[in-house]
Amino acid sequence: MITLLIEDRRTQTDELAEVRVPLKTAGEGFFWADASDVCGALQSGPSRIDGPAKVLTMRGKYRQTLMRISAEGTETSQSANLKVDSDRTVTIVVESVRNQLNDAFFWRAHTVFSIDCRLCCLGYADTTSQR
Repeated sequence: MITLLIEDRRTQTDELAEVRVPLKTAGEGFFWADASDVCGALQSGPSRIDGPAKVLTMRGKYRQTLMRISAEGTETSQSANLKVDSDRTVTIVVESVRNQLNDAFFWRAHTVFSIDCRLCCLGYADTTSQR
């Protein structure tokens, strides 16, 4: 059994979940678990992650994405080595998934009119002054 420390950045909440998954021992004082086993166990329990999300953990300075959940609820994960600390905990981060197609359309539509529009939309320009 491992403990997942879940930091949900979408709602600024923290949650704890315990799941049963097979562990492989490593000689360096930590364990390895299969990411697909962890995601499957998490999503089959009461602490499941709902809504569109990207689920990841940090492996050193690198982000290791474990699972994506689409707006339709489709879960995508694959087998990967997930490092489990010696106290059998893993810190998981849940982030929002932005729709990149909508973002690209927004910037294209706004920059066609004026370069100042980008500054206005980001809040850098004073929109109350007359030109």
